[in-house]
Amino acid sequence: MARLYYAHPKEIYYTVREFKELEIIRRSFSGVEIINPAEYQESPYRPHSDMSFYYGLIDSCDIVVYSDLAGFLTAGVAQEVKYALDHDKEVYRLDWRTGQLIKVQEVPKEKMLN
Repeated sequence: MARLYYAHPKEIYYTVREFKELEIIRRSFSGVEIINPAEYQESPYRPHSDMSFYYGLIDSCDIVVYSDLAGFLTAGVAQEVKYALDHDKEVYRLDWRTGQLIKVQEVPKEKMLN
């Protein structure tokens, strides 16, 4: 079974938007195991400070799907996407409003928030 890492801003953890995005992912990638980093936190407001934890999760996956905030990647999501691309993972940007998944090869720096 393929594994998919769902990279998304912590600001949307446990929200209606997260639920909608997960439904889109399930419909688009039927049969995959979804690795949701929100499930690995004690609290949505106390994230792991060491990105190596998330990189290990990405290493265990075949596909990465990410979402953004108003067209921009938050710092953590940007790091996850860059890591995935650098390690030859299939990466898709999810537009939760349209339900579209677009395969990406790179993320322009002007789309990354610091």
